[in-house]
Amino acid sequence: MSTTTQIKLTSLAAIVTTVISTAKDGSPLMKKRDDGSESPVLLCGLKLTEGPHAGKTLWAQRSLINKKGEIKEPVAKGDNVFATLTSVVNGKPFFEVTTSANASDADLLSAFGVANEVVKADRTEEVEIPLQA
Repeated sequence: MSTTTQIKLTSLAAIVTTVISTAKDGSPLMKKRDDGSESPVLLCGLKLTEGPHAGKTLWAQRSLINKKGEIKEPVAKGDNVFATLTSVVNGKPFFEVTTSANASDADLLSAFGVANEVVKADRTEEVEIPLQA
């Protein structure tokens, strides 16, 4: 019996080191969705470039058509991407290659060195400007 754990999506920056687009028989790589439909994917080797495991490598898939039928751009060797942890099945992590990070506002502000506080603009006085008659 397999156990799938739903998780909060987290991402780490990575660089693409390998891209595999075909199966051993030369046919396009396809994944089968829960609803039985199939979608083309790339199998990508990634090297993490941030976090405590920077320099480590992992495998991730890049879906080329999402569940809504929207086409996603393929990635290439050398591209800067994100390894997004999408699920854990029987203790094994599964990753998706994403081109944007799934981060909270606090995470983004911190990454850009902005304190996690609300920055308010200075108030300006409203000045009435008389109109000519």
